[in-house]
Amino acid sequence: MTLVFRWTALSRAGLVRRGSLGAPSQSACARELEAERLRPLRIALDVPGTLRALVQRAPRRRALADAFEYMGDLLALGCSQAKVLEHGATTTRDRALARALLTVAQRVRRGEALSQSMAATGTFSPTVLSAVGAAEQTGTLAPAFAEIAARTREEADLIAQIRTATAYPAFVAAVGVVIGGFITFGVLPRISQALSGLTTLPPVTRVMIAGGAHAGAIALGAGLALAGGLAAATVWYRATPVGFWHAAWRLPLLGPALKDGLLARFFGTLAVFLRNGFPLLEALDGARQGLRNPALHQAVDRVRAEVRTGVALAQALGDPMFPAIARLAAERGEETGHVEKYLEDLSRLLHRQMVARVARLTTAIERLLLGLAAGFILFMALAFLLPIYGSLQDLSPYR
Repeated sequence: MTLVFRWTALSRAGLVRRGSLGAPSQSACARELEAERLRPLRIALDVPGTLRALVQRAPRRRALADAFEYMGDLLALGCSQAKVLEHGATTTRDRALARALLTVAQRVRRGEALSQSMAATGTFSPTVLSAVGAAEQTGTLAPAFAEIAARTREEADLIAQIRTATAYPAFVAAVGVVIGGFITFGVLPRISQALSGLTTLPPVTRVMIAGGAHAGAIALGAGLALAGGLAAATVWYRATPVGFWHAAWRLPLLGPALKDGLLARFFGTLAVFLRNGFPLLEALDGARQGLRNPALHQAVDRVRAEVRTGVALAQALGDPMFPAIARLAAERGEETGHVEKYLEDLSRLLHRQMVARVARLTTAIERLLLGLAAGFILFMALAFLLPIYGSLQDLSPYR
């Protein structure tokens, strides 16, 4: 869960800065401030802001992309930031986004920076905030808004593809749960009563009758086991988040897909910063701020430390966290002088790779669900028909 904290920090220039930030904990908020080269002086939980964040619905990605594209066009025409935000709020049909844009416009009119005002709403992702902050420093807000719109639309298309791929397995799983519950709690008890008068029952039928007699206890045990597993995973994540993510990435199909998605976002954001003229170290800082994964944070910190000592980006990306193709893309970019172009191509490649992994995962889930359904039906048929067949065999001498 993301909490909202109000903070007061000291910049490297000795200036006191204040603001609000969403983070899982107070220590995570402090780490985010330190990553922005701010020295935290005071961090306090903003209870009203946290409650608003909990009940606030996130804007739809396509609405966000349309709004940024429209606002980018207005900025290119020379409109002021406040006017652009107000026009964006009046044209979008997403109420959550409209409220956020109006809040940002009010803060901008009071003299706050655009990226800081957007961060205070808790509506916009770290990637968007990093890109806007970078564009503010270089004076390229209009192209940055167009870039945000394009990337947000790509994310919306990607999520739509994933939802389409997972819709059928989810439907099959839901139908299986409903049918399995009906058979377990509605049919099994009656079958057990009908077969209770028979003297000899095959083992598969005894198992079915025992399962029907203890169906409630079995369901309760399964629920408690699931809840216990989720609680254990939560404790593990809070205790050692880096180890948790390294273990999650080892999961078959799902783990590599998650990692590809995170890396695609990182390299895409890094390409945006480099395209806007940022030095490599500052670009790595900005791309890091757009991530919420502690394991990837550590990897980026290692890359940044090596680059600071004069090591080339391609060599620094030899870290085991990054795929070998990342090093090849950086090498090619450094040879041609267009690192941002090759990193952007790498981001798109990782996106496509993630979609392919998700498709393979959903195919595997479909086959697993169909296999379980077929096994359950075969088990029930044998458990019910074998006693009947045995009874007919016992009656055969009296014909």
